Amino acid sequence: MMKTLRKPSVWALGLLPILLHFILLGKYAINFPLKDDYRVFVSYLYHYLQSPDKWAALALPENESRPIVMRLSVLAQFFIDGALNFKHLLIFCNVSLVVFLGCISLHFYKKKEFLAISFACLLFLNPLLYEMYFRNDVGTYQLASFSLAIFLFYGATNYQSAPKWLRCLFLLGFMLTPLGSINGFIASSLIILYFFLEKKRMAFVLLVILIFQLYLVLGGDSKSAGILENIMKYNYQLLYAYFLSLGGILVFIQHSFIWPIVAISMIFVIGYVIWKMFYPWKWRLDFEKMVFLFSIASLGLIVILRYNYWITGYPSVLESRYKIYGAFPLLMFFVIVGRRWGKKAYLSTAVCLVLLYAAGFYKGKQQLELLHQEKITEAYNVYHDSYELEFARAFFVNEEKRRYLEEHGFYSFKEADKILKKALREENRLKPIAHQWRVLSEDPGSDGDWAGFPVPMSNFELRGEFPKKKYYFVKFYGEKTCVQFLLPGVKPFWASSQETVRKLSRDFYADAYSGVDFENFEVYGVDDL
Repeated sequence: MMKTLRKPSVWALGLLPILLHFILLGKYAINFPLKDDYRVFVSYLYHYLQSPDKWAALALPENESRPIVMRLSVLAQFFIDGALNFKHLLIFCNVSLVVFLGCISLHFYKKKEFLAISFACLLFLNPLLYEMYFRNDVGTYQLASFSLAIFLFYGATNYQSAPKWLRCLFLLGFMLTPLGSINGFIASSLIILYFFLEKKRMAFVLLVILIFQLYLVLGGDSKSAGILENIMKYNYQLLYAYFLSLGGILVFIQHSFIWPIVAISMIFVIGYVIWKMFYPWKWRLDFEKMVFLFSIASLGLIVILRYNYWITGYPSVLESRYKIYGAFPLLMFFVIVGRRWGKKAYLSTAVCLVLLYAAGFYKGKQQLELLHQEKITEAYNVYHDSYELEFARAFFVNEEKRRYLEEHGFYSFKEADKILKKALREENRLKPIAHQWRVLSEDPGSDGDWAGFPVPMSNFELRGEFPKKKYYFVKFYGEKTCVQFLLPGVKPFWASSQETVRKLSRDFYADAYSGVDFENFEVYGVDDL
């Protein structure tokens, strides 16, 4: 039995990923936006502050939903701090992590399945899921919606014994969940079904609320989801992409030869869990069943809507932010196997999940380092108004918005300028032997269905004998300056200890900048930022 295992080792197994998560959060939570943050937070705040109709600004459609929860999050942070602060917002996002992991832990704690709590920590805190916890746009959108759903499932199954304040939180959560993302409607439907099967009057109250939510979110000028269109367009590809995405947390090496293995494995995992959880069928739902159904249904909807959308092909469903939906089915597989086969199965699972976490930590930390550099360089380029006007307006913020936010003390990008001025000093300057530019014929970020960037992607490459450093940057001059981080060439593991780097390169949208002379540059290598 799981409860007979030695508790200190069981708790240590769960506490280690929690400790490492807080260490990573302390290092990588910085006050700079990233990617869509510019559009959904910085530009949105400018729009909200300028808008005469605040309610209309709050309910603006975004893709297939109206992310009111996301906007309430950023506005709450803004009015509490008096300014936009992405570090504080990211910490607030991680409250959602505490909510859903807490509900799952309480569920297994009551069942005295303590090792399942450690398994949950190893899976859900795997740094391969870094986008969920280290990107503000994803944290206030998908993570918040996921956490609210888990809280609702836990609240529904404990509703009769819950105190009044918890019942009020349950109703508030039910009203907010579909306003987080479109997946919230799946959670709401499961909650209503649960109360109907339990023959509770609450089902009718929640049904009325759901009908109103459908009218609010899907009515008016909201964007059509295009579900049937995508099914007809991609059909069997979606089926393969779905099972591949379910096993996304197992894919820490982007090589297509392992994809069929992962997909076939997940067909077995999902089939086994469905058999054990639902056969023989009983007209009852519980916490585990609802979380399982929500996870697999939500990921199915995501795969249909996002396959070949941002990037092309099957990598489009292997992005970090989608991996969380396959984590719970995998958790239930291990728990059910453990319940059936006992201590040896639990110990084998613990070893496998520790190894998976170690691999995810190594890969996830690499990705966090890239995001860290991208945040700083993007903010620096915005501060210097380096982006071409239309590109800045669409993907970042233009000079008008930047100046407005700075002059009113709402947000400033100046800190990025200070960081890079401190790092890019003469003593850190490197001397390349040669460089070359080339326009890439393929751009995985622009060939998807969303239409992509309006400019081609270019590759900038440097050759030389560079000392081994943690970070490399190139600073381009002209009427304006532009800074890009560079990546060293990939080496075989037997050569990774060499003290020099011979190649530095980076793919980026050079045509998105104005007033920059890309033949006039300096290269730097630093060990700290």
